[in-house]
Amino acid sequence: MNPVVNAVQRRALRMDVFVRVALFLLLGGVPVSLFAADGPPLGDLAHLEPGLKGRSGILFYQGFASPNWIKSWAPDWGPQPLDHGAVVDAPGAPGGKALRVTYPAGEIGGPSGYQFLSHFPKLGFPAMQEAYLRYYLRFEPGFDFVKGGKLPGLGGGQANTGGHAPNGCDGWTARMMWRPDGRIVQYVYHPGQKGIYGDDLDWAVDGKPVYFEPGRWACVETRVKLNDPGSNNGEIQSWLDGREALHAKGLRFRDVPELKLDVFFFSTFFGGGDLSWAAHKDEIADFSGFVLGRGPIGVATKQSFHQ
Repeated sequence: MNPVVNAVQRRALRMDVFVRVALFLLLGGVPVSLFAADGPPLGDLAHLEPGLKGRSGILFYQGFASPNWIKSWAPDWGPQPLDHGAVVDAPGAPGGKALRVTYPAGEIGGPSGYQFLSHFPKLGFPAMQEAYLRYYLRFEPGFDFVKGGKLPGLGGGQANTGGHAPNGCDGWTARMMWRPDGRIVQYVYHPGQKGIYGDDLDWAVDGKPVYFEPGRWACVETRVKLNDPGSNNGEIQSWLDGREALHAKGLRFRDVPELKLDVFFFSTFFGGGDLSWAAHKDEIADFSGFVLGRGPIGVATKQSFHQ
């Protein structure tokens, strides 16, 4: 064997190992082999929706069919409270499974629901400038929406919530929310919001407000496109059952390029800042078919939405 070639190969191997170890450490212990943003989606591949198979731009899928589903989310914290969430059989949901969240009567805020937070690099792909989140949810028949509550969404940086108004350098969130009677809004923490709490962006189809209907599966999808620092050109676009319900432009999420779109926030609870927002009785909602993607996802599976 040529000793010069052999030496070059050894140096190249050492450099490859060095780069992989360095990336592993810089990315917080995420194996470099997981970064397959242009390859098959991550998460619960064994139970991927048939309508998503072979689709480009699908980054992550979770349908709660795997008993170890929480591991694929690699959460920074949560889920909590742990006893408020359980996987159940759910006819009409993708794969027939759903995460059932129980909201106890008389409580508000995080303790009244179920929460966990995941950063994209731990899920297996990098922070982004634009991303789509889609999922299915169903409130039990007779669900009383009271004054309102929070629903999962996207975020960045510190994922500001809870009255921590963003300053353009720390973070932002774009969750969904139900209002009285189940009216749907995008609930956005962003620099320049009107007060310390997030702003409502109303969902509407054909000029009319849209509502969640207890007992009926709904498919919700949100696209967030970050602004260029120094410009108010960010966007939020959302769909209900495949129909556009929101397209807000001229938004400002950040003032610095370091702040990205890199957070999935499973956040659902009643509230609201006082007990007038609390559930009057124990309530239940089911969640399934979570997808993170680079492009539009849509209603990718046949659903009755009435089961």
